[in-house]
Amino acid sequence: MKHSMLKSTAKVILGTAKTMSKDPTRFHLQLVSVERLEEQDLCAITATDGHSLSHIKLKDEGLYKQLEELQTAQAFLDESELLLLKAQLTAQNKSDRHAIKLVFETPAIKKHEVRYPNYKQFIPAFKKDDYHEVGLSIELLNQLTEAVKSAHADGKPSIKLCFRKEDVRAPILIYPTNNDIGIAEATMVLMPMRV
Repeated sequence: MKHSMLKSTAKVILGTAKTMSKDPTRFHLQLVSVERLEEQDLCAITATDGHSLSHIKLKDEGLYKQLEELQTAQAFLDESELLLLKAQLTAQNKSDRHAIKLVFETPAIKKHEVRYPNYKQFIPAFKKDDYHEVGLSIELLNQLTEAVKSAHADGKPSIKLCFRKEDVRAPILIYPTNNDIGIAEATMVLMPMRV
């Protein structure tokens, strides 16, 4: 394979992998799907654990050509292949001449006999009038995550986001849903106008 994917694409694949399943009984979800789309020569990177899903479309001619050479529209990377990709990215950081390629230890399509789910059915199709958008900076999201974690001794917090339907500029209230360390009430507030 003579084509190299972009460094940014390799980072996207590795970042998306954080959404794949950690459950060994759901081995068909312990994969990152790398797909060649017909629309505008785009590629799609997808991972899901069955509860959450990451799906990113991007333009990368090198990756697109690699999938063409594999003669497949969709390939899958498992954990060992993701480690190989990470090693290539590290090598590329040291020398720009190092190509970043999809590497499969065994042929990707034959290896995974369980069918990957049709992720498209999980992505809702909204019209612009059907939803409210809320912008969050990554820094604010990280602060929120740390604040919510502090109310949970087991390290597995979950939250409820409460929006006022008729006022998209109103504060958003965040409540931990499984407080387990005796806090009577914990409330965080996001102020959309400050984001």
